[in-house]
Amino acid sequence: MKERVKMQAKKEGNIALHNHGTDEQVMDFYLQKVQQNLHIILAMSPTGSTLGERIRNFPSLVNCCSLDWFSIWPNEALNAVALKMMDENPFED
Repeated sequence: MKERVKMQAKKEGNIALHNHGTDEQVMDFYLQKVQQNLHIILAMSPTGSTLGERIRNFPSLVNCCSLDWFSIWPNEALNAVALKMMDENPFED
């Protein structure tokens, strides 16, 4: 894994890290990339008291996150989207 991280550093123009980077420098580069690219999606049902309890217990769910609310789609809409996507991206044999 260390060599793969060094190769990524080289691709990004960090030749010094690729050629002479210490283990700690390589790990710092790796952690920086993880922090820049890690995205987590949580899906929770708004019904019942569970969501409210989680928000009270973990206020960062509201303060540090983007919330998207989705309502139920009708079956006709789901089928129409699925058919359109399948027409645009046919399955290969």
